[in-house]
Amino acid sequence: MENPFPIIFPLAKALVLALFASLGVHFFTDSVSRAFGLFFVLWMQLLVWFYNVPPFQATEIFHGLFFAYALVAAIECFTVTQNGWRQAWLEGIIFFLAGVGFVLLKLVDLAYKNFRNLPEIDDLETRESLPPTNDLLASHATDIHITQNLQARLDGGPCGQDHLNQWLRTIYPMGTPYLIISGDVTDRGNVAEWNTFETSLKANGVRDGCVLISPGNHDLCCVYGTGGKQHLQTYFEVQSRWCSKLVTAHGRSIATLLDDAQTDIDSAESVELMAKALRNVYVKTASARPTSIRATEMGPRLGPPDPSRYGSDPETEARKTAELIDWKARAIDYIASHRRELVDDWFDRQWHTLFPLRLDDRERKLAILLLNSNIHALTSLGASGLGYLGPGQIERLRSTVEEVRSSAETIIILTHHAPFRRKHVTLPTFVGWLAHLPSLKAVWGTVQEFALLVHEVSEAKSFVQLLTTTADKHPSITFVLCCGHRHRAWAGRAGRVIILEGGCLADKGASAWLIFNRSGELWFKDERISESVTQRGQVRC
Repeated sequence: MENPFPIIFPLAKALVLALFASLGVHFFTDSVSRAFGLFFVLWMQLLVWFYNVPPFQATEIFHGLFFAYALVAAIECFTVTQNGWRQAWLEGIIFFLAGVGFVLLKLVDLAYKNFRNLPEIDDLETRESLPPTNDLLASHATDIHITQNLQARLDGGPCGQDHLNQWLRTIYPMGTPYLIISGDVTDRGNVAEWNTFETSLKANGVRDGCVLISPGNHDLCCVYGTGGKQHLQTYFEVQSRWCSKLVTAHGRSIATLLDDAQTDIDSAESVELMAKALRNVYVKTASARPTSIRATEMGPRLGPPDPSRYGSDPETEARKTAELIDWKARAIDYIASHRRELVDDWFDRQWHTLFPLRLDDRERKLAILLLNSNIHALTSLGASGLGYLGPGQIERLRSTVEEVRSSAETIIILTHHAPFRRKHVTLPTFVGWLAHLPSLKAVWGTVQEFALLVHEVSEAKSFVQLLTTTADKHPSITFVLCCGHRHRAWAGRAGRVIILEGGCLADKGASAWLIFNRSGELWFKDERISESVTQRGQVRC
């Protein structure tokens, strides 16, 4: 679908440029500092216009633009010009509104581009009845968003703790071998929320080896929490306690990952690198301020520098002093006292390389693969909503499928971000925008989905193509892709690949997918999770 604003968007560009020019003349004649602010905003604006940046980078630029507009507008508003404060305020408000309007239009334009380029998936044919069977293979839920003390989620919605307990009380006694969750178990990714999740599992009698989780953006990304660190280590600690049979892409059991990390940071090579790093920090800080607390902490408390010994150059004296210190011993002490942080860093370096995780259940002829679709090193909420696997993980997924295909009749793949668009979802035309002005919030929600809650488009195409071609190559295997993130339950089909998109388990009317295997034929059921469990719909493969 094309952008319905082919004329409005260029006009908006021209308007903002004209506004830049008119205010720029005033800025340059009034204040050098404000002129610098204008130059910064203009540079970021031109970057968005003339470079084809990926969506997750574009959202970073949009955030920068928004705050830059606010900064320049604030400077303009609170600077009394020769024409008086009323004109200054008016100029600042116009500048800010024009800038915000452009950012919103750019997001609309990005949404239409993504919508046009994402793979379109057909609806799965529905069936009215499900044959009597107790051959439950797995239950899929997503986006539980557990919070501390049942407080509201970051988006203002309810915590999913109650619905999680209802899901476990309803589904687990049915004898399901696996409870699979496609991300966002927690709302902020902290240890307390994960502890609440594990408490619910224990209270409902869930056994080890039953729970498999593909991490969501709320589980991993530091922008949702307060610690400033990504939470991959915490995720692996929890996952290893509830399914120690999982192995990494390199064939290592996840139960040994923490030991691997400890061994790695205690290795002679790591100690040597740490000793070198500590020495460099000491020399740098001692050279800049020889009596600084940091410098004396990194080395022996030798007092202020003595120019008569090494001359007046602080760096020379710092290097001479550093030669007197046993940096290897200090490195060992530093590693011992900062072990948690260093293990965090170790997992951070393995962000995508450990995935896909794999469970191979030969008895049930089932393989379950867990992907990490979260972008690494995020700095904004907008970018964290976008999915990205990376070429290495996609290639490892291909090789992992080849490894498990000989023993599996069903392969379930879990990922958080949905790499497709549903066939019945549309974005409005220009007339549609006008017609939907009274319900603009709903229209904007759809735009937001394709601008900020989407998988990176070019990779989404290759990901879906890999699944469909692999399924065609192995017709004896049924492929099922389970995902979430958009908080909308739906079933679809991409070629021979069945797609089960889960709704938010925390929301009203929450449901979970049930996957049955009866005599080699898969059946799927969308089960409502509420006080009185009712059937909502069933589909058959």
